[in-house]
This record gives sequence, structure tokens and C-alpha cells, in this order.
Amino acid sequence: MISNNVCSVMVLFYPELETCKNVMRVLGEVNHVFLVDNTDSFICSSWLLGLGQREDITLIRNNANRGIAGALNIGLKQAVLLGYKFSLLMDQDSKFYRGALFKLLSIYDVASKDSKICIVGSAHQKKEVQGCKYVIAKTVISSGTLLNLKAYCNLGDFREDYFIDQVDHEYCLRAVDNGYLNLVSSEKLMDHFIGQESFHFIWKFKVKVTNHSALRRYYFARNKVFLLRDYLNSHPVYVGTGLLNIMKIALLIFLFETEKKEKLLNIFLGIRDGVFNVSGKRV
Repeated sequence: MISNNVCSVMVLFYPELETCKNVMRVLGEVNHVFLVDNTDSFICSSWLLGLGQREDITLIRNNANRGIAGALNIGLKQAVLLGYKFSLLMDQDSKFYRGALFKLLSIYDVASKDSKICIVGSAHQKKEVQGCKYVIAKTVISSGTLLNLKAYCNLGDFREDYFIDQVDHEYCLRAVDNGYLNLVSSEKLMDHFIGQESFHFIWKFKVKVTNHSALRRYYFARNKVFLLRDYLNSHPVYVGTGLLNIMKIALLIFLFETEKKEKLLNIFLGIRDGVFNVSGKRV
């Protein structure tokens, strides 16, 4: 069932044909899809141009990488202008389940009777919660998130100085500091993969390694430092844990990943630039 007051903003970056299936899957749930293409090229695939000809799809080609934050803001401002109440935020490679939007809206309707709700996230792993359709979360990943556009207008844009990585977490912390709740479904509602996951053992302990690129490691480390700067007073445990996570990831890179030297160097450079407040796209 298509909801008339919900659109979707999907960020693209060199999308492949498989993305078309994901777009059509989302389009079966919402009234309109805004495709914001961050591909830094004037060349466009014929299938993507074809999607852009549909009345229920708006293709916005930036011809440059504006980052996840910039792309989301571009699409969301269009959604606000057209009067939508909610926007479903999607990555190009996430697979949203049929009927999932109805469940997210149902969660919002129940929870919003007692609290201000900013976002309702779609779990990509089942959460073991007896008798409850959702849990309160400090932060939620952006893909599969149902965003309350009234909250977006109140809170302002996603932080474009973060560019990519931690953009969604910063927004969630900002929402909490302004009296909103962030929720995530207990039920798994989408397939979403973080990096190129592989699993290894340290003694008897199984650990997951994401194998992100060196550049992604840079943004992760830099923006964790930004979160420390921006939210140490209001969320000291969360941001402190984030810094420990940098150390954990560095250890896993050293033990299990390829391109160890480049990735570890980028973590160091990210921390350095975070300390010296070098923001935006890395040049």
C-alpha cells in the first residue's frame, strides 16, 4: 500500500543496474522517490535516465560528490517544499522489505502519542525484544530511516562539514538534545550491509571486519573526533566509546585487513584533521 504523505530520498553514487530494483522496491511503498546522484561525472546510464522520466521519480544529478549530508539535504528540501510529512532515507544498495513502511508508520503513530519522534529506523538485524515492536535508540543509521520532516525543519540540515560517515549519528544526537526520541524497529525490515564484511577468530571470539576503504577510514576517524568535540558534554559515554572504537578498528585492520599501512595512516590523518577542525570533503 502506497502512502501519499511519504516520499523517499535515495542517495546514489556510481549506481549499478541492481540499484534499479531497489528503487522500484521503495517506489512500491511511497508516493515519490527523489534520486540524488552524487556521481562526479556527466555520463549517466540509460536505465537511470529512464527512471528520471517517470512522474513518480525526480532525478537530481549533482555531477559532483556532495557527500551523503549534502545529497540528503538537497532531496529533503524538495520533499518539504512539496508538503510531504515523512521521508524514507535510503542507500542505493539497501533492500527495503515490502510492507516495511506501514510498520514504520505504525511505530511512529503509537510512539508519537506520548513523545516527540524524530526518526524511526529499520532494523537490519532482528532485535530480541519481547512484546515490543520498537526500541529507543540513541542513534540509528540513515538507510531505512523514516524521518519526520517537521523535526527536520526544526533541527536543520544534516551537517555537510561531516561530508560522509557519522552524519546520521550526529543528527540523532542533535535530535536527542532537542527533546526528540529516535526509535528502531524490533523486526528486521531491510537488508543492509556495512562494507565488505568478513568474520575472523581471536582465540575463541568471533569478530566482524568491515574492510572499508582507506578513505572511508579517514572520514570515520575524523568525524568521531568531531562528535567528541560537539557532544562530549551531553553524551560523554557515547562519544568516549566512539574513540575506543577507533582503537578497536585499527587493531582489526592490523590483524586481518589488506592495505594495512594505508588504512592506518588514514586513521591517523583523520584524527589529526579532526583535532585541527579540517572539515568537508577531503582534497
